[in-house]
Amino acid sequence: MTTHPKFIAYIGLIAPDDKKALYLGYPFLYGVIGSGVGEILGAWLHVLYVDRMNQPSMLWLTFSMIGMLIIIGLLLYNKFLVPKNR
Repeated sequence: MTTHPKFIAYIGLIAPDDKKALYLGYPFLYGVIGSGVGEILGAWLHVLYVDRMNQPSMLWLTFSMIGMLIIIGLLLYNKFLVPKNR
């Protein structure tokens, strides 16, 4: 949803005039970080689990566990670090 053209257009509308480029650059930051980390980690895990150990199921289990850790981390962040408006 965050890469949808309407979302990016909305960001362009709400951004202050002097910071439009900065605001419009943030929606693409996930791709930069994901590509940088994903390429290195994915290649390393593929060589380890598939090429050396011949266990591709472990590769997918590892990726699933990384996803679960991220979900737990986001839930903890939301519970303890996000300021509550009362």
